[in-house]
Amino acid sequence: MKVDLNRNFKDIAGTDIPGETMADTVSKGLFMGRGVSVVDANEKYLAYKLSTKLIAGKGETELSDAEVELIRKVAAAICTPGAYGQVVDYLDERVNG
Repeated sequence: MKVDLNRNFKDIAGTDIPGETMADTVSKGLFMGRGVSVVDANEKYLAYKLSTKLIAGKGETELSDAEVELIRKVAAAICTPGAYGQVVDYLDERVNG
């Protein structure tokens, strides 16, 4: 699936919050291993590779189902409920068209 996480989060009124994008936030969480298994070496490596993939992506990035699930998992660990909901809603929108 192609996604573009280079988008701003929105506040409760729906106004863009300038600064860090979804890609920035999720990439940092992936890089730091937030929400990632402490014993699964494959998941750790996927988190690292995905963090660099998202930062390098300027526009739409192709993601596997496993990468999308890892983004959800990491976003749950690092985001506020409002930010997490925006990430999940965006991913669901891309999956369901």
